[in-house]
Amino acid sequence: MREEGEEETLWQAFASLPGRYQILLRLLFANPAPSYQEISAVTGMPVGSIGPVRRRCLAQLREYCLERQQASGATHLIGMCQRL
Repeated sequence: MREEGEEETLWQAFASLPGRYQILLRLLFANPAPSYQEISAVTGMPVGSIGPVRRRCLAQLREYCLERQQASGATHLIGMCQRL
């Protein structure tokens, strides 16, 4: 279960990502998730770049959330940041 404010913080973090990263994450977390070949066709990103870019995206989300947690002292964000 999410703590109050976690979802809002996560969407703010998502909105802070460049548009191409947002598109990639939306595709990767779609249900059902498209194949890397399909993602490559949509984004123009080489198949071999999708995994590393995904890791960078999640790292940016994690960093954003940690910065928000440190700035606000909202300790409930720690768990959410660690799950990213």
